[in-house]
Amino acid sequence: MRFSIISTLALLLACLGCGDGQSAPEIGNDAEPRLIAGGGTGDGAIDGRLNVYVLDEHSERPIRGAFVMLGSGPDPSFSATTDNDGLVTFRDPVLAGSQIVTVYEEGYTLSTLFGLDAANLTVMLEKIEGQPVELDTATVQGEVSGFENLPVAPAGSARLALVSYSIPDIFEEDFEFVEQEGDPPENMVIDAPGMDGSYSLETWVGEQSIWALAGIFTPGQNGEFDFEPSHMGLVRGIQPSEDQVLEDVDISLDIPVDQDCEIATTGVPERMELIQNLVLLELGQDEQLLVSALSPEPGPMKLPALEGALAGGCFHLVLRAYHEVCEGEDCEEAAPYSMLIRRGLGLADLSPATVDDFLAPPAQMSVDGRTLTFSYGLPQEAEITGGEIEDADGKKLWSFMLFDNASSFQLPVLPAEAGHAGLAGELLWRQQAIAVQGEVDPNDFEFERFNELVTHMAADELAFTP
Repeated sequence: MRFSIISTLALLLACLGCGDGQSAPEIGNDAEPRLIAGGGTGDGAIDGRLNVYVLDEHSERPIRGAFVMLGSGPDPSFSATTDNDGLVTFRDPVLAGSQIVTVYEEGYTLSTLFGLDAANLTVMLEKIEGQPVELDTATVQGEVSGFENLPVAPAGSARLALVSYSIPDIFEEDFEFVEQEGDPPENMVIDAPGMDGSYSLETWVGEQSIWALAGIFTPGQNGEFDFEPSHMGLVRGIQPSEDQVLEDVDISLDIPVDQDCEIATTGVPERMELIQNLVLLELGQDEQLLVSALSPEPGPMKLPALEGALAGGCFHLVLRAYHEVCEGEDCEEAAPYSMLIRRGLGLADLSPATVDDFLAPPAQMSVDGRTLTFSYGLPQEAEITGGEIEDADGKKLWSFMLFDNASSFQLPVLPAEAGHAGLAGELLWRQQAIAVQGEVDPNDFEFERFNELVTHMAADELAFTP
């Protein structure tokens, strides 16, 4: 066998190169792809590999062909489109540490995560036009009795009962309230001569409770009124099916609403003149009664004792401070706003309750080209920050989360192959600050748990033109 001098030298040089003490970079965290239901992050820091699943938020089905890129563009080092499973995998030893991840599919809200450092990411994309709300509903009918338990109504007032349904979980974003028919609505029962106490309630489909809150109703001027509750009634275990008319669900007003409570607020952030008050009575998992429906402002109020049919229950308190803009008699809510949630309360926690820990919204918002800057409210209590950009029609064009608590960030520029037309026209930037119960690592988190953990949320807005 013969060897040429050139081939022998090449072999020697190759061997010498192998012994220079250097080795090729390795994949430090070669995490296998994992789809996180409802969206989320996990499976360790990015060290050579990042797996991204992209799903439709409404159907939870994979989105094929969605564009995913890392960095601020427009010439990203890593970019690809999702496969039939909605998956993109970037695998390279140089890929390590926190990343800017942007996901886009035509017809969906653009999504960017700043400072992501998780080897697995599942992104739920929301359609810009939104999904048509198709509620499966049923009708529950019956009679309300027990008005004799209520105080006698003075002149100009009446004894009234409002029939409603339990709520699976008001903190779930996808719950839709069912509108009632009639004027006055058919779920309102007035104790008056010639009235038989009957009601008709449009409700959602599934196991629930039907209940009524009753008291003295006094009309005022300009649509205002005063309502002093004194009793309620409850029927549990009702399970109507789609389009069913469920009859003879009679409600007796036999539960006193006589426990004195008072909710006071202090330390409300500036530019928030109004406060909305929600008190929910939780009877069990996914069964809540909005007992403050006719007492929407903080102050003295009556609640039922947690005994008898309500034994084992608890209260949730939701307070929302907000700004209001009026033109003549027409008023609408506007930013800034601040909301807080206190869960699992007893009557002692509300007798009275002074709330003074509203979260201040982001401030000093400014836009310079594609750079968005803001400052955190003081004290800086937010653990998660994020925001969104809407067009003049209120369509959400871009949503983003800041995993690194940055107060300034630059919107990425997508390359031409992504097919994104860019931002144009009059836009609205809404920046949010969020605090949650306990410690949360945004790089190891199931997004579905957000609603059960959030304790504070505040936001402000800024109009701009790019």
